[in-house]
Amino acid sequence: MKEDCVVVVAFGFGVNMGRWSLDEKYDVFLNFRGDDTRRGFTSHLYNALNQRCINTYIDYKIARGEDVWPELVKAIKQSRVSIVVFSKDYASSTWCLKELVEILECRKEGQVVIPVFYDVDPSDIRGLSGSYGKAFAKHDRDQGQGDTDRQSYKQILLRWKDALKEAANISGWDCSHRDESLVIQNVVNDVMQKLYLRYPVELKGLFKNKKPYKQVKLLLKTTRVIGIWGMGGSGKSTIAKFLFAKLFPNYDNVCFMANSKEFSLAKLFFALFKEEVSTSNVVVSEFDMRKLQVRQECTANPGKRSRLKDNEAGEVIKKNTGTDAIHGITLDLSQMEDLALCADTLSKMKNLKILKLYNSLGKSSSNTYLNLPATLKPFSDQLRYIEWIGYPFEYIPSPFCTKFLVEIHMPQSKVKQLWQGIQELHNLEVIDLSECKQFEKLPNLSNAKKLKWVNLSGCGSLLHLHPSVLSSKTLVTLILDRCTKLKKVRGKKHLKHLQKISVNGCLNLEEFAVSSDLIENLDLSHTRIQTLDPSIQNMHNLKWLNLEGLRLKILIKEISCLTSLKELKISNSSLKIDKQRLHVLFKGLKSLEILYLQNCSNLFELPNNIDVLSQLKELRLDGSNVKNLPESIKNLQDLEILSLENCKGLECLPELPFGIKYLGVINCTSLELVSNLKSLATRMLGMTKRVTFKNSFKMDTHSLKHIMKGLYLTMMNAAIENVSVRTLGTINGYNYNSVELCLPGGKVPSIPWKINHRTTNLSITVKLPKPYKLLGFIYSVVLSPITGMKKHDCRITCKCYLPNEDMKEAWLDSDIGGLKSDHVYVWYDPLHCDNILKYNAPKVRFEFCVANNKGEVDSSICIKECGIRLIRVSNMFSILSELQLDSKNKKDLETREVVETGKRIIITSTKRSDEEENNDKRNQIGDQQRELSEYNSFDNIAGMQLITLHLFIIITILNNYS
Repeated sequence: MKEDCVVVVAFGFGVNMGRWSLDEKYDVFLNFRGDDTRRGFTSHLYNALNQRCINTYIDYKIARGEDVWPELVKAIKQSRVSIVVFSKDYASSTWCLKELVEILECRKEGQVVIPVFYDVDPSDIRGLSGSYGKAFAKHDRDQGQGDTDRQSYKQILLRWKDALKEAANISGWDCSHRDESLVIQNVVNDVMQKLYLRYPVELKGLFKNKKPYKQVKLLLKTTRVIGIWGMGGSGKSTIAKFLFAKLFPNYDNVCFMANSKEFSLAKLFFALFKEEVSTSNVVVSEFDMRKLQVRQECTANPGKRSRLKDNEAGEVIKKNTGTDAIHGITLDLSQMEDLALCADTLSKMKNLKILKLYNSLGKSSSNTYLNLPATLKPFSDQLRYIEWIGYPFEYIPSPFCTKFLVEIHMPQSKVKQLWQGIQELHNLEVIDLSECKQFEKLPNLSNAKKLKWVNLSGCGSLLHLHPSVLSSKTLVTLILDRCTKLKKVRGKKHLKHLQKISVNGCLNLEEFAVSSDLIENLDLSHTRIQTLDPSIQNMHNLKWLNLEGLRLKILIKEISCLTSLKELKISNSSLKIDKQRLHVLFKGLKSLEILYLQNCSNLFELPNNIDVLSQLKELRLDGSNVKNLPESIKNLQDLEILSLENCKGLECLPELPFGIKYLGVINCTSLELVSNLKSLATRMLGMTKRVTFKNSFKMDTHSLKHIMKGLYLTMMNAAIENVSVRTLGTINGYNYNSVELCLPGGKVPSIPWKINHRTTNLSITVKLPKPYKLLGFIYSVVLSPITGMKKHDCRITCKCYLPNEDMKEAWLDSDIGGLKSDHVYVWYDPLHCDNILKYNAPKVRFEFCVANNKGEVDSSICIKECGIRLIRVSNMFSILSELQLDSKNKKDLETREVVETGKRIIITSTKRSDEEENNDKRNQIGDQQRELSEYNSFDNIAGMQLITLHLFIIITILNNYS
């Protein structure tokens, strides 16, 4: 049988994610408030990403202006990961908020979002308190700008608020708990890991025989080119793909070329080395080959080049020297000075296929001088792609040949109409006329047999939607947000490929009916729709449905037929949502993960069958009138977020599921009874749990004891599990477990926390045991707001001093916005403990104060008392005995299983024989040595390990403090 060969080539070090998709241009998009972090944290983060060769979009050279918005939206959509840097004044920037809305829209399409909380607490953002509350108070006073009326501006504010709350609940990184450099390192590693997971590797499932793979991997340590010989079908390509999938993050640039002949590969490398490469790091892509071809064209006369960009394009336009040789122009008008566009400049380029004119600095920039003629002569008949942001004319020059046109992008333009009559549109796929305030009429698109994407958002003058749009058999996305004059969107034909339609903010829209089997995303929010068309029941693939702010009279039962629905929002509605209708609704929505019922004034009770929503992760009932939650809510084991802010009628809180990460019971002034919260003590690995009962004053003594006991056990369990997190964290980037609690009260609790170091002063000196005997600290502070407290952006500041008064650690913790009386804050965070113990000091002094995010002491609130409890290693088994859970939860606590990149660790407190422990110790040491060896190689493949709790503690301590 004929033998084949697969060639594996490896060279260069570092990391680059390459170009994985034509639609994805950037690895990372940075969303941040420039005035807060541009010269500090964000610039350091940007540099750190660049050092790892992660292609990052940042607007350093962009002065924010109206015309730049489409460029930012495009950059967001072309990014694989968005990093959102929340800071104190983030919410005061409308640009930041608009970007955030777009980012979260892209998240629904699979984009990864990583929030970073820079000197701001996520609860500040979720609750719109502190500086975020002030920012929105100011936004609310504004009447909107330009053509935006008051009502539509309110809808925009609602979208911004929802976006902030959604983003704040995404797992991210908190700078207030860690050194800034460490956070940046963690964020970069997090991005690397998420980009790795998004790489489109075709190989799926288990790779059963790893021996050949390991042999090839070992050869790559010293060899750069390896031939894998074997008969057809013997697994050569499988080994190569698996090797590529595992090792590509270790290389500067990567490319997997399937079925490439040796000659073509060698020729490609030769061309790249000859023209492009100054080091051994190589990127191989079709884009680079095109660049090489262009550079070999005429350099003396740019007008004879096929592709022109920026300065060269500007020169040709300025001198009006365009020729038939030009196929593509990309020009940033903001980089040009006194640029005159003649009427015939573009028409001279008879073969022009790509025209992209944009302004990255905005039309108000003093660096932009585009002198326009009264009219333009017709464009090239060969035009495939036109992008002209802020197109300054009311019409496209006629005749306009659309025979080859594929995409047209003219957002924020003055255009009123594209063309007259029916055109040849056989290749047209994309139309973007977003924010064209004067656009009045969409032409007949019946000949657009390939039309996929239409964006008319913000076209406030559009009266009607041409019927040909809702008859398109190929249409995938239709966006009509804020088309405020539209009254009807009704399609007569079944749309086979439509996946997304949004009419958010169409304030006069009364009729809506569209039929599609594939639709996944439907946004009808903030319209005048009063009745949903029963045909909605046929949208079996629908995953996201937004009915916020509608004037619905009833919640039709047909919604329960949406069996694929994952997110449902029915907030800000006067709709009467009775228990019986919700019972029917829940019965059908078993795939639901997110449910918003905020500010539903007629919602008084949830049905007992809420536990059929077994996949529910987030439940928001803020501002509703629910009095009690059903007991069955404890069975929602995937529930992570339960928000009950401003539920004034809530009287009782039952036992909750153990997966809760955030419990917000804020301003619940009728709450009296709180059941056992011991269940929160389980499922702590790599998790932060925040629980707040802020301004909920009516709770009885037993309820307060239940809360404190449950959160005490949660903190103790977090300390136990952090033993494993410390070990895993060095390899896999696990987050530490941390716990925060806020509740009304005027004393540092002695029971059950046993906080024996306490004082009414602002500082406490604590003697420390040996580092290997300490697991962490529990901190507690009692705050008393002064009458007339105005500031809501303050936080508790803690500083740690060594015996020589050298301040070694400082951090901000726990937002304290909106307090109406004395409150107790208790929190556990092990990270600062690790940083403190590395100095091996015999004692340390902790100093507390209340300060704003600039570090300035705030006088509107005072600290009445503070305390610290040391968690010692010797406490661990007594703590386990205190966790008197039911048998199921106790078993879950005593036996932990962690599966991550092939690693499985079981921690158990069961007593075992000396022989068993000795065998485990020998196995543990051998496993750790092999793991360390593997980790120092190209990747981290850890073996299976069985570790007792006793041995696990000792090994971890020795590793951390030897």
